[in-house]
Amino acid sequence: MSSTNAAKTKPVRLDFRRTSPQALLLGALLLLAIEAALIGYLVKPEVFTSDEMQPNWVIWFCAIVLGLMIIILAAAVPAMLKKHSMTFDDTGIHWFDRGTELTIGWEQIGGIGVSWRRRTTSTARGSFTKRKYALELFPADAAFATHHPELSLYRAAEPMPAPGLTPYRYRFMLPPLSPAPAHAAALMEHFYPGKWLGEYERQS
Repeated sequence: MSSTNAAKTKPVRLDFRRTSPQALLLGALLLLAIEAALIGYLVKPEVFTSDEMQPNWVIWFCAIVLGLMIIILAAAVPAMLKKHSMTFDDTGIHWFDRGTELTIGWEQIGGIGVSWRRRTTSTARGSFTKRKYALELFPADAAFATHHPELSLYRAAEPMPAPGLTPYRYRFMLPPLSPAPAHAAALMEHFYPGKWLGEYERQS
């Protein structure tokens, strides 16, 4: 049986994108509005002020810097909106990657868990530690690599977090400051709790 649920349930998606399209659009509109105001002041300062003060170098500098920020943001949009996602349902997991869909049945999966790694950053005000999370899929047997060569870039070898697993896993990094780890746990508890490995620390 592919799931502990007798009745079929609606597929649920786990999103891997670093930011939402709505947040990105809001930020872009805000930057464009500020840039438009700066350019308008540079072109026709009399519209924005009643005196004869001419635009100074500070306004020019702000306009140029903001324009560069908008260009950098536009260049980073494809990476920020990578369409990496997983859909969980009664049959297994469906991996979506830029238009490509890959289905992995529950019978091909030995276990799924969320790993984390501590990362300490030092600053002038001191050091702080944060965790980098990843969803890890352990195949049921060695034939998995042959059946799914598309996932070779995500393959990693480390000591097993639990006995009976393969010596390698497929690691999918989760976005920072995201509810994805808790969401993944809820999905596994719902669709196939017997294959859920929980959270554990990884080496790299």
